[in-house]
Amino acid sequence: MLIYFLPKIQNVKVIRIIQAFLNSKYSMFLIAALALISNIFSLEIAVLYIYLGIVITAILFCVDLLSLIPIACCSYYTFSRQNNPLSHDKTSVFLESAAKTNLFIIIGITTVFATSRLIFEIVTKEEKRKLPKLTWGFVALGLAYVIGGIFSGYYDGRTAFFGFTQIASLCFCYFYFYFTVNFKKVKKSYFALLGTTIAVLLLFEIVGMLYFSGFFTITENFNRGLLYTGWGINNNVASAMVMCLPAPFYYACKKKYGGIFLFLANLLMISLFFVQSRNGIVFGLFMFAICLFVTLFNAKKKNIAPLILTQIAFLFLYLVTIFSAQEYILEMFGSLIDKGLSDNGRYEIYRNGFKQFLENPYFGNGFYECGAFRWGDNSIGKFFPSRYHNTYIQILASCGVFAMIAYLYHRFETLKIIFKKINIEKVFMGLIVFALIVTSILDCHFFNFGTGFLYSTILLLLEINLIKNESLTIS
Repeated sequence: MLIYFLPKIQNVKVIRIIQAFLNSKYSMFLIAALALISNIFSLEIAVLYIYLGIVITAILFCVDLLSLIPIACCSYYTFSRQNNPLSHDKTSVFLESAAKTNLFIIIGITTVFATSRLIFEIVTKEEKRKLPKLTWGFVALGLAYVIGGIFSGYYDGRTAFFGFTQIASLCFCYFYFYFTVNFKKVKKSYFALLGTTIAVLLLFEIVGMLYFSGFFTITENFNRGLLYTGWGINNNVASAMVMCLPAPFYYACKKKYGGIFLFLANLLMISLFFVQSRNGIVFGLFMFAICLFVTLFNAKKKNIAPLILTQIAFLFLYLVTIFSAQEYILEMFGSLIDKGLSDNGRYEIYRNGFKQFLENPYFGNGFYECGAFRWGDNSIGKFFPSRYHNTYIQILASCGVFAMIAYLYHRFETLKIIFKKINIEKVFMGLIVFALIVTSILDCHFFNFGTGFLYSTILLLLEINLIKNESLTIS
C-alpha cells in the first residue's frame, strides 16, 4: 500500500526490481521450491516466515496481489510427514507450544496485513465494489455449512465454526483475489503456469513420500497405508494431482514443443500409480483420456503427429514395464492389487450416511456426528471430523437438503461461467474443476483445504477470463 501513499518510491530501483520479480514466473517457482524444501526437510516454520516476508512485501510495494496466489495455493503443501500432528510417534513440532505460538504469530500478522490491503482496495477503487458472479452460490453454501445440524441436537459452536472454516477455505482465494488483483495483468495461460508448477511440486513430494515410507528399500510386500504426507494421506495427494493434470495438457495443446508437456503429463499419471490410491488411478486415467482428446482435437495440425508419437512411446513403455517387472509390481503394489475392486466398506458407510440424512433431512446432523459411523475411533477433541467418503452423501448427512440445493445452485453458477463465451483456456480450467467433482464421488475432497484453495483460484481465473472477454481489452 505504500506505493499509493508514497508514489515516488516506485522510482526507486530496488522497489522496481522487487516488483518485477514478484510478478514473474520465477517468484512462483521459488514459492513452490520453498514448499518442497519445507515438506522434505520439515522446515515449515522457517518457510512460513519467508512466505510472511513475501506477503508483507507484496502488500506494501506491489500494485496488486497476483503474486500472492502461489503462496495461497502452495502453503498447504509445506507440511511434512515428520511433523504430521496425527502421526503415531507424536514427534511433530506442532504438538509443542513454541511451534504453535509461531504459527499463530504468522497467521495473525498475515491476517492484519491482508485485511488492511483488502479494505484499502475496496475503499479506494470503485470498480472493486461490485460483487463477483459466484457470490450468492457461495453465500448459500456457506450458510448451509454453518447451520448444518442446527435442529438435530448435535449442533454447537464447534460445529458452526468448522462449517465456517470449510466455506472459508473453499472461497477465500476467489473473493480475496477478486478484490486485490488487477484483471488486466492476468495472462490467459496463468492457470496453466500455476497448475503445472503445483503438479511438479506434488511430483517431487510424492517421491519424498515414497522415500520416507520405505517404498524404495522394502523387499517384501509393501503396505500402501504407509503412504502419507504432512497434509494428507495418499487419497488426498492423488486428488490434488488429478486436479493439476489438465494444466500441462494445455501447454501440450498450445506450445510449439507440446510433446515436452505431454511427457510431463505422463509422468504425473505414472506418479498416481505409485501413490496407490484407487480413486486417484481410476479418475486420473479418466481425466488423462479426456485431456488427451481435447489436446489432440485443438492442437495445430503440425503438432498433432509429435504428440501422438510421444503418447504411443509412453504406451509402449507402460506395456514393457508391466510385462518385464511383474514380480516387482506384485511386491510393491500388492496391497493395492489385493483390494482390487472391493468397496472397502464404503457401501456400508454410504448406507449409514443416508440413514443419518433421513434422521434430519432438512439441515442434517452436523459435521461431527458423522464420526458415529466411522472406521475406528473419533476423538471428541479432534478438529477434523470423520467423513463418509462421498461428497454428496456427506453434504446430505451433515447439512441436509438445504445444503444440497445450495451446492447445486453453486454448481449451476460455475457452469454458467465456464460455458459463457467459452474458449480453450476455459475448457482446461473447467477440466480442473471437473477433476475435483469426479474425485469427490468416492471421497470428500470437496471438503479438503488444499484442493479448496486451488478450486477457488481456478473459479476466479474463469471469471477473469469471462470479464476480459466481455469488457476488457487484452493487450
